[in-house]
Amino acid sequence: MQNKTPSEIAFHLNNLYRSEFGEKVKGRFLISHADLRALAGRARLEGGLIKQIAEALADEGLLLIHLESIASYGIGKESSFQKWRKVPKGVLAREKKRKSFSAPAAAWPFPVSIRP
Repeated sequence: MQNKTPSEIAFHLNNLYRSEFGEKVKGRFLISHADLRALAGRARLEGGLIKQIAEALADEGLLLIHLESIASYGIGKESSFQKWRKVPKGVLAREKKRKSFSAPAAAWPFPVSIRP
């Protein structure tokens, strides 16, 4: 296994972003942690390395997002995120004044049960 530099890894991810697959000519995609590790030629992906890869991708206008819940990373165009709605200052100020929800689980407004 040959360790690739963050720039080399970002180069490959950029190429994947611009590749045709999944019925699209190019665009955002998900890559599993294991596949990114294999692409990087590394036994482990440490936080510092991920940050360096993200910085190298940012230079190309791409974002790397860790999706921990599905053990994957998302790569997408930075400008796409710039179009997301922004929280108005009034709404943010109102939210800051709200008290945190700290009731015990039994006080949750609906019953939770898991049945086979």
